[in-house]
Amino acid sequence: MAKAASEISAADREEPSPRREVRNFASHTWGSPAQRLSGKGGAPRHQGRWVKGKSIRHSSKSDHAETDAQLTFRTYFTYVDAFRLLCENLDKLKAVQRTLPDFQNLFQRNSIPIDLVRGSLHRGLVNFQVMRSIPLRAFPECALTANVWSPVQAYYAVHGVGLAAFAALTGTCPSTHGKFLSKATNDLVPLLPFPFSIICEGNPWNSAGPRFEISGSKLQATEVRNTANLSTANASNAECLAVKAIMTSHTHRFKDDCADFKARKGIQRLTPSQARQLAPKVSPSSIFHFLYRLRLRSNYDDPMMFMAGQPDAGIATIHYMNLHKITHVFLSLLLEILYAVVDSSDVAKMREIYGRYSSRFPRPDWPTSR
Repeated sequence: MAKAASEISAADREEPSPRREVRNFASHTWGSPAQRLSGKGGAPRHQGRWVKGKSIRHSSKSDHAETDAQLTFRTYFTYVDAFRLLCENLDKLKAVQRTLPDFQNLFQRNSIPIDLVRGSLHRGLVNFQVMRSIPLRAFPECALTANVWSPVQAYYAVHGVGLAAFAALTGTCPSTHGKFLSKATNDLVPLLPFPFSIICEGNPWNSAGPRFEISGSKLQATEVRNTANLSTANASNAECLAVKAIMTSHTHRFKDDCADFKARKGIQRLTPSQARQLAPKVSPSSIFHFLYRLRLRSNYDDPMMFMAGQPDAGIATIHYMNLHKITHVFLSLLLEILYAVVDSSDVAKMREIYGRYSSRFPRPDWPTSR
């Protein structure tokens, strides 16, 4: 029981990271963005297309679709890898979290709907346990298909623990995904350390170009926009790429609102006046929105990004492990919020019940640390 309760909080000790040899193979497979687009940086894939030293030939719509899938997957791979680089040290993040003014103002509540807290918490943590049960060491090719579903598990793990935090803080839970995302950005993000504190707001549509406001980061929107989304994430550009992930999520939310407006009005395109009216109505965006967007893209809008966009099992394994790492750390920080407001006896009961669920799943059997 006790072991299961400590699995989330011991992320740094238990969290596996991609093998150095796999990462080296990844850089050889992809090469630079220019090489990938010309076909000079890729490994053989799909019956001769994307072969090293040969250009990609678009003989059919399927060829175009596959190339788009590869570029989309590379973009999301980069965003997720950037967040992974920024949250390697969980103990340090927790220490920073404890210094946040909003976090220090938390206090234990006397009357908490504990059943609502438990139900949401267990749903979130069971999703996380399923996510970490894939035997990637023995069967790395599993990542090629598991990545189609991992964004769903990652989002619902965060969603469940986030709902538990709301139940403990306010006694109620947001009833829809939209309300949850908006409320989480407004109420939970101030309780989280960087990079989970990044928020983007502003006007995605403007005659002189988008005007964004970034909080939770020292970067300016212009600097972020000038960073290529096909860049390889590293220590120097990880923050830029993480902010860009939130910024593009904010822009896509505006585009979705425009599409809904056109559907309601039965029109083909918006006038500048209509776009200006819609843009300010987009609420601030955060990592909650990014995970939700990734979930929608992988299962609804663009499943081809995983079905045809992953170059090999090595890259797929790295992506799966990176997304798991982010989810692992994110849940740990959300649990700190929960533990700050729930009575210690209730926390012990929740850990005991969760232990019954987690005991059904093995520890991750993944590639060894580099």
